[in-house]
Amino acid sequence: MVKKKVDELVFYDTYDSPLCSLIFFGDNYGLKKIVIFNKEHTQNKNLSLLTKNEQMFAIIKQQMKEYFKGDRQKFDININIIGTIFEQKVLKELLKIPYGNLVSYSYIAEKIGNKKACRAVGMANNKNPFPIIIPCHRVIGKNGSLTGFGSGIDIKEKLIRHELANINKTDAKY
Repeated sequence: MVKKKVDELVFYDTYDSPLCSLIFFGDNYGLKKIVIFNKEHTQNKNLSLLTKNEQMFAIIKQQMKEYFKGDRQKFDININIIGTIFEQKVLKELLKIPYGNLVSYSYIAEKIGNKKACRAVGMANNKNPFPIIIPCHRVIGKNGSLTGFGSGIDIKEKLIRHELANINKTDAKY
């Protein structure tokens, strides 16, 4: 029998928001990934090999509830941004996009010092392991079109509409 190292154990929990469903994945070091999927679609993830751990994800679930209620505009979760140096730059720049605001892929490319890297910015967005927390849904095409979202354009549109509807809430947590 092969024994797993303690740090290889993978935990999960789920959260059904009003707009979409989420699966949180982590290990002994914390949150590693969030997967978003449309509530109308069947999510075909084999979770039977993982251990459900509600306590581990209690804080992120609470903050997601506040976000979807319109009471939270920024997350207070420790995340470890990994990937290539370029991907890390993109994801860190995404964290600077204010709640309810939209920017283009070319804007992000310019902000990280490579204005010709629009497509690469899109690919980095696609690899974002922490959607919603790192708000890749706030990035749109230069012409204003909703393009490129790994969980589907319909969810991207729902997230944007949600933020626009709640942008002026005075009791929102930052």
